[in-house]
Amino acid sequence: MGYTFYELIPAAILFYHPNITKEEFAQKIDEVKFSKFRTFEENDPWDSHDSSLNFRSKRLRNVAEILGLEETKEFKEFSAGRKDKLGIPIKAPQLSVNNCTVYVHQKNKIYSEKEIESYEWKKLEVRNVWIEFHGTEKGLVKEIIKEEKLENNGSNEKPKYRYKLVLIPFEEVWKIREFSSEKKLLKSWPQFDPEFVYNFSQPEGNFRVSSSRDDWKWAQKDGKYFLSPETFNKIPDGYSTSASISECLEDKPPREGYRDLVLTAEAIRQKAWKMFSYRGLIHTKQFFRDFSDSLEIYSRAVYDSYTSIYAKKKGMTTTEFLRWRAEMRTNNISSFD
Repeated sequence: MGYTFYELIPAAILFYHPNITKEEFAQKIDEVKFSKFRTFEENDPWDSHDSSLNFRSKRLRNVAEILGLEETKEFKEFSAGRKDKLGIPIKAPQLSVNNCTVYVHQKNKIYSEKEIESYEWKKLEVRNVWIEFHGTEKGLVKEIIKEEKLENNGSNEKPKYRYKLVLIPFEEVWKIREFSSEKKLLKSWPQFDPEFVYNFSQPEGNFRVSSSRDDWKWAQKDGKYFLSPETFNKIPDGYSTSASISECLEDKPPREGYRDLVLTAEAIRQKAWKMFSYRGLIHTKQFFRDFSDSLEIYSRAVYDSYTSIYAKKKGMTTTEFLRWRAEMRTNNISSFD
């Protein structure tokens, strides 16, 4: 039996709604509700969900993160920061999580030079920035008076060097700029506009599915997004506990597959958010009982996946496969060797 996976929600949306714009994709994602940390009972409505948890979308930034888009060259240059006259880094402006606050590193306040002794895990050089173990102090390395390599038997838990240094201590000075809305922020800081940050012209990429990220591919052409046909050549038929035993023996853990994609898409279509709750799989039988049209679609997906795998193992061509499927329908054959 297939399962609904909240990680498959973006792929399921493109599966049922191919060739949609990024704005339409954002809207579709925002309509889905899931509850990773809450359970629901059989008599709870199908649209039950934890209202505090969803993709918080409608913003293109979230779509870009879901698609795993690369950052633009222009944003990389902006986020690289710069250095002051002493060569101490001035960090690039930082955007807050709520997208309404910008933190601006204005300057570095310089203090008098001093000598220190320090244990380090990495080798230091002159003009490197030294950071105290707890991050409470920082300084620019002006001179290395003494360097001693320590014996730590290859352990990463023990320091590798002991230093005596001359530092130029400094303190980062930041300014906080707050805005009443993201729209007003972007008017002053267009560098944080998702269109500037992310490469929406990227032709293809992978969804962030933890167990099999390389399998779930999307594609984009002329500003329209769809599930890449390559995905269907890579994913298995479905996440199977019976198959996982043999797969695990071969160091191949079970992965989400076609049946899971269809069931996830059907749960979205029916607005059955209870299926995306913690332990939501316990509602699968009830889902098929309450939504007979989804059961019919899912049953077809099972048939399609099994016959496709069978044909692939037999080395059938596309024409042979279609002819064989037609013969099975004509003769009402429901099983095969």
